[in-house]
Amino acid sequence: MLRVLKSQPQNPVIHFAMARALDGEIASDAAIGEYREAVRLKPDFESAHLNLGIALGKKGDLKGAIKELREVIRLNPGNALGHDNLGVALDRKGDLDGSIAEHREAVRLKPDSAPARVNLGLALEEKRDRDGAVAEFREAVRLAPGYAPAHHALGLALARKGDIAGARPELQEALRLNPNNPLAHNDLGKVLQYQGDLDGAAGEYREALRLQPDFSEADHNLTAVARRKEKLGTADK
Repeated sequence: MLRVLKSQPQNPVIHFAMARALDGEIASDAAIGEYREAVRLKPDFESAHLNLGIALGKKGDLKGAIKELREVIRLNPGNALGHDNLGVALDRKGDLDGSIAEHREAVRLKPDSAPARVNLGLALEEKRDRDGAVAEFREAVRLAPGYAPAHHALGLALARKGDIAGARPELQEALRLNPNNPLAHNDLGKVLQYQGDLDGAAGEYREALRLQPDFSEADHNLTAVARRKEKLGTADK
């Protein structure tokens, strides 16, 4: 692709393709540079603005991310991904009301999007609208039963509402779908601990630590369970 880029340096599509090849879970400066070049060459390149905004968000440049995502929406007010990602960036910047408004618009534009429903639910939960959050998470699960983040979010929301019995199967399903999520193992451990299943809780905390050895909360929780078992006289021999 580099050879093609050298032969067509003024082609924004080639720069966009190069950026996508360089992009990853942690956005690289090289990818951001290619996205920037794509939008410089073609200022109305909607997808390039969208990906640049997402990449800048990954790098922690929230001001830059918001600017690019607003440009996406200016170019196409019906871009649900633009609204959804702008909602995420605004939330991270502390504008919770603005975030909820963007997530609601994303859901209005694409009501069958489970990720958009989950993001709206997370924002509503931050706003302490737990009933609204649970409703969005349940709808996300209905729309995409195989989407692990929806089950995880629903399980956590139910636990926070005091519905421990309802939380447990949702967290278990999240882990069945994605067993390599240390956060979900830790969260299930807390539910099991609350229910008095100390052995089960310890197993979940250990798995969380196996997956993420520097997970301080899971380490603290495991220590607390060990102390509790010792006090009850059921410590592992």
